[in-house]
Amino acid sequence: MAESKYLEFSPLTFESMEKWAVNSDVMFSDQDEDLLLAAEKENSTLLFMFLQKDATLPSKKDLILTALGVLISGPIEFPDLYVPDGRQMVDEIRRSLNNNKKLVVERLTDENNEIPRGYMTKLYWAMGEPLPEPLAADEFLVDRYYRGFEQKYLSLTD
Repeated sequence: MAESKYLEFSPLTFESMEKWAVNSDVMFSDQDEDLLLAAEKENSTLLFMFLQKDATLPSKKDLILTALGVLISGPIEFPDLYVPDGRQMVDEIRRSLNNNKKLVVERLTDENNEIPRGYMTKLYWAMGEPLPEPLAADEFLVDRYYRGFEQKYLSLTD
């Protein structure tokens, strides 16, 4: 196995994403890459761009989708930190997820995906898609991240 190469992260650039997306040995961090990718809401444009690229590795698409789950979670779980534009941010990401629904669902339903189940549930919620089994059978996921997210989302103000 090749030695991992770490890229400069801040700020996230097209050039760094281009190197990262196609090489499994290139990373921004050895842990919590999804949190780094979600560090700035402005990163969502680059994330969607590389999600759409055929050359992006499936494992990197999974990290991108997890990061998008982190981005939609922030305003819903911590609304006071995202005043005044939390709902707008969530709506923009929801629209972009729906514009890429086929690709997103393809990754979510891949049995080899590396997306945590909580984030998978959040992404299905964000697209307005019903939860497939076995996610739908997990009452905790349904209550907290599906129905619970809808209730919290509706209480967000612009």
